[in-house]
Amino acid sequence: EVRRYGEDDPQFEWIAAVSYQHTEQFKESLTSYHNAYNSFKNNQDFLEDYGFFLIEEGDRATSREVFNKLLEINPANDEYAMILERLGEGSDEA
Repeated sequence: EVRRYGEDDPQFEWIAAVSYQHTEQFKESLTSYHNAYNSFKNNQDFLEDYGFFLIEEGDRATSREVFNKLLEINPANDEYAMILERLGEGSDEA
């Protein structure tokens, strides 16, 4: 809706992604996460939202990439290491 008025702030994409996720519009959520990614690829909060969304969607390979990036940003975060360990188990198939 905001884009109709010429607004193109990547923050809107992130907000839209989370909103779509909460209303179970997962295809739209994924599109919005992808659109926001380049602007927020070093933002820990965004990467957490995106990474957990990818896990829910069963995209283990991409979620591993995201959580590896999070671990680079915050190497002391044990939760990221544990998630990566879990994601390393099993196949990449949902």
